[in-house]
Amino acid sequence: MVWRKAWEVRPVFESLLLDLQTRRAYREERLRALLTLFFSTLFRLSDEQEGDRQGLRSSLCERIQRLVAARDRAKLRAAELDAVFEAIPDAVVLYGPNAEILRTNQLAKDMFDLSPDVEHAPLDGRLQVIKSASADGRPVTQESSPVTRALAGETVSNEIMAVTLAGRDEPLWISVSVVPLRGPGS
Repeated sequence: MVWRKAWEVRPVFESLLLDLQTRRAYREERLRALLTLFFSTLFRLSDEQEGDRQGLRSSLCERIQRLVAARDRAKLRAAELDAVFEAIPDAVVLYGPNAEILRTNQLAKDMFDLSPDVEHAPLDGRLQVIKSASADGRPVTQESSPVTRALAGETVSNEIMAVTLAGRDEPLWISVSVVPLRGPGS
């Protein structure tokens, strides 16, 4: 190990410090420029606001406060809907447009023994594990599945089905209702 005297090392430290300060200043200036570009694009500031820093600051603060308040309201609404979803006294399964399970309440998980593997399997894979038959004994195929029919736009109401889960001998008789969710304008 080589020991150096403080006056020999000082220029190296000073140049490193200067380099760090320069880099930091460059990063801060670049960040400032990006934020200005972002906010001016996002909020489409008027010419009056562009020239008035105080107005700009207060306008941005007001808009950010409104966005934060909207986010908080959305979180509260989501928590309310979560509570309602879990409190429904029936098994509920929410499917996506490709028949993938998006969400289930705890009762559905318990009733159908839905493990994460089964829950994330495609519909035909789930039908292999959860055998279903209509009230007259015909097996439920992927095409005749209430889920597939709902995804095609059909509303299924109180269809009686026998569901035989893997590892069980006796079927579980259930009444199935499926309603397609339609977005605005559909």
